[in-house]
Amino acid sequence: MSERPRSRRQTRVAILGELLQSGGIFRRALAKAGRLCEVSPSHTLSDLKAEGLIAEVRRPALYFSGPTALMSLDDSVALGAIERTGQRLSVGVASMSGQSHGSARSLFPTPTAESASQVFHSALALPRHWTRRHHVELSQIDICATGLGRPELP
Repeated sequence: MSERPRSRRQTRVAILGELLQSGGIFRRALAKAGRLCEVSPSHTLSDLKAEGLIAEVRRPALYFSGPTALMSLDDSVALGAIERTGQRLSVGVASMSGQSHGSARSLFPTPTAESASQVFHSALALPRHWTRRHHVELSQIDICATGLGRPELP
């Protein structure tokens, strides 16, 4: 981010972005990296912990009176994604830290309302079967289907 975040939502995005990039960071460094004042992350971090999205891990201080609470994304949170780009349909499940737990790709037929419905229905079954088999509960699933429903241009 080029400027300081101003809203709670912008602060949340800045914090989650820094945690994703760093893999784990102390509060003071998180505030500096996200261009936040030092007290700004406190409420947002509390909200994210209450939602189960981040974890606070105690580490030995690197120096006398140094920080001990390392903030990181909670690796037990699983996310699902389905994306259609061109003629490919990608399906995957990953942890908050970006570790992929499984993915699949398939060719997408020339889309009609019926064929798109069938392909997406079967695509939704893939992460459902995988998560049941591995006893994982998805916290969120994102679907990106660019170009569907757009009228053909002459």
